[in-house]
Amino acid sequence: MQLIYNYNNWWRWAPREEGGAPFQKVTFSGPERIIYVAPDVTELDVKIDIYSAWKEWNLYSQEAPHATVWPEAISVIGGEEIASDVQVGATFFLENGWRIQPFIGTNAYTLSILGNLYTREVGDNPFLFCDIEGGEIELLNLKLIPDLVKTELLVEVHEMYVENCQQRLLDEFKNTHNYTIIYGKERRFEDLPISCGILSYFASKERVTNLMNEGRPYPMNWIRLQPLN
Repeated sequence: MQLIYNYNNWWRWAPREEGGAPFQKVTFSGPERIIYVAPDVTELDVKIDIYSAWKEWNLYSQEAPHATVWPEAISVIGGEEIASDVQVGATFFLENGWRIQPFIGTNAYTLSILGNLYTREVGDNPFLFCDIEGGEIELLNLKLIPDLVKTELLVEVHEMYVENCQQRLLDEFKNTHNYTIIYGKERRFEDLPISCGILSYFASKERVTNLMNEGRPYPMNWIRLQPLN
């Protein structure tokens, strides 16, 4: 078995009957602020395999000093239940300089991360990119997600799906954020990138232009929202 500093710790490898968690996909090194991925793991679900594992490590790890002395590794905004079968999408942040280290072996492999995961340094505001085809009014609700007060947002507004969508978002954040409106522009055939020029050999200018405009009746605007504090 390959040994890495603090990798083969009691919490990660002890049998369950001894109080360990042998099937965790990751383990945590507090001194290094590194989340080590176990051998043969090629896929991580952020919510289950990292966020939940961090909470379990804090509760059950027998390391000394105890796990709770180390700075928080991962946080989340969203994820709240808004109906019996509907939840707000969750976005996770690696905090305080923590990073993920895939297993270092002799063979190359791909590690897939399932979920929205970003890094956030001390003092940084989280950043949320939002393009959800009209769901922005339902999701971006300060009462539902109070942490949006300190979140920088870049949101595409979809007036074609939600009436007065842009103004409703501006009203929602008028007391907490500065805003900049980025106005959409209808694309013309001349805007087609050179790298995509081959399309003109297979379709008419009108069809290519419709494709570039995504079949929408008019351009969509974007709003950049920056926290006041």
